[in-house]
Amino acid sequence: MTVRLAPIPEHVPLPKGFRAAGIHCGLKKNQQLDLGLLLADRAVDAAAIYTQNQLVGAHIHVCRDHLQKSGGKVRAVLVNARNANCATGERGIADARHCCEQLARRLGCPTEQVLMASTGPIGAPLPTDRIVSHLDPLLEVCEHLGCLPIVFETVHNNGAPIYHTNVVMSIGSTLAIVAEDCIIDERNKTSVRKLVQYSGKEILPITIRQMQSFCGNVLFATNTLNQECAIVSDTAWNAFSNEQKELLTKHATPLIVSIPVIERVGGGGVRCMIAELF
Repeated sequence: MTVRLAPIPEHVPLPKGFRAAGIHCGLKKNQQLDLGLLLADRAVDAAAIYTQNQLVGAHIHVCRDHLQKSGGKVRAVLVNARNANCATGERGIADARHCCEQLARRLGCPTEQVLMASTGPIGAPLPTDRIVSHLDPLLEVCEHLGCLPIVFETVHNNGAPIYHTNVVMSIGSTLAIVAEDCIIDERNKTSVRKLVQYSGKEILPITIRQMQSFCGNVLFATNTLNQECAIVSDTAWNAFSNEQKELLTKHATPLIVSIPVIERVGGGGVRCMIAELF
């Protein structure tokens, strides 16, 4: 009998009390995400199912040991790609344990409450220096920002790289202005679109020509009456179509300003002139 499995969703909502993040630490090429973390606010009950293969990754030995010592309590799971840490002997076990120790020290929890999983080619030593040196930014993304970074490349019509994300997109509470045509890889374009929609925001797509008129350089801000405003240069406002202006106005009150000098000479826009406080 053939069983069809449901496709794996790209984005899974996390239960309350859990956070997750992924960053690039240099194991993969092209800025792809290769280091991930699943973090619980407190130690939670956990169980594991292991492979039946006789040859197992070093992290399997560490996970078995940690679960036994912690009584099945886990605070965090650290995951790396591009290296399985398999067939690496005692050094591999020591490397996996070292990564767990370093993460536990940063979390302030017992080492045995941290598990590790590795996937990728076998036989090569685990690059612990790269992993450990990226634990702090990984935790910053996971704990403070609570977001998933999406890495993508953007180009102008002539193929030249776009110098700053500031001109490509603007994110408000309920609206996102995105120059989708600038994103090279279709998979990255799809990921950006789905993540924005998943966060409950409506997308206002702009063209590369509109991006060059700073339509993507809009600053969303909240006034003292808790009303959202969109600070837009007159150059950008005049480049929006009537339909786009209507959509923008539906989500925020436009505040139109004239800043021709910085746009023509400085190469910047509204968000280069105003500091945001969070």
